[in-house]
Amino acid sequence: MTLRAGPLCAVLGTAIAIAACASSTGQDGPGGGGGSGSGGVGSFGGSGPGQTVCDDAGCSCVRIASIGKPGHYGIAGDDTTAFTDWLNSKSNAAVDLFTSQPALTAAFLSSYDVIILQWLTDGNSGPYWTFSSDEIGALQSWVEGGGGLITLSGYDSNSQEVVPLNQLLSFTDISYNTDTVLSTCPASLDCYCWGNSVPLGGWAPKPIGTNVTQVGAFDGRSIQPGSATVDCSDPSGLVYAVHESRGQGRIFSYTDEWITYSSQWLGTAPANNNSMYTDPNNPCYDKSAAEVFQVPQFWFNALSWVSGKSCFTISDPGIVQ
Repeated sequence: MTLRAGPLCAVLGTAIAIAACASSTGQDGPGGGGGSGSGGVGSFGGSGPGQTVCDDAGCSCVRIASIGKPGHYGIAGDDTTAFTDWLNSKSNAAVDLFTSQPALTAAFLSSYDVIILQWLTDGNSGPYWTFSSDEIGALQSWVEGGGGLITLSGYDSNSQEVVPLNQLLSFTDISYNTDTVLSTCPASLDCYCWGNSVPLGGWAPKPIGTNVTQVGAFDGRSIQPGSATVDCSDPSGLVYAVHESRGQGRIFSYTDEWITYSSQWLGTAPANNNSMYTDPNNPCYDKSAAEVFQVPQFWFNALSWVSGKSCFTISDPGIVQ
């Protein structure tokens, strides 16, 4: 695949309910048996490539494993609850959360349609996880057989956080750099309205950027795209998001983890200034993250594309399908 750069991703100024899956079949999923995560927040079972999976709790269109520690550096008291709640209670996806390192075997991977790689570490600034050549080979086979892989970065001030991500991406030519990007808010913007997020706009229109004007990021890592398609970059040449197909599967890599934080989904304010979005005299009035960013749309697009599942639909009128 040759590099196809989309529109430049600029630094700009300016939630989700998914319907139950009515169809019994989807498209392109790897299929496989059921699974559940240690410390998991969802479980399911079933079989058959691309099929909706059902158990006593109901049916799931997309089976997701989130691997790694979730981020926790947003606004004071921020976490990823809104993201996980959306996936588990408002979507027709079923999610298992693995905060301890699992063995990436063919049997483990076959239970999922999508793997999200988060903060692959035992603690702040390490020790970071390492993976064997057999695990990398199993992940490659799973992706090329129809699996969808999403990678996130920017969790840690230690640039070595990208080492396990790059190890698992080594069967591609996508990799993360060890720089720190998107750390400074342009003087013309009120980034404190969004927990210091720097807005990223100018997304390529498809597949991830469809109906996305901008999302927030803070202290991420830039990406070496190799032959992947660039979804978001800036005039200096820094790349923030890429996607590519491998065999029957798909990969999406993004610069940051801010898109998982509840403050970005819900537009919540710091506890000491909870009227900042409702007071007409406040410069943040009507400018919460939920009002200026399209984080739920971003995630709907990303999960729809990497999973390749046509049964992944949404009932919220705020999400464009």
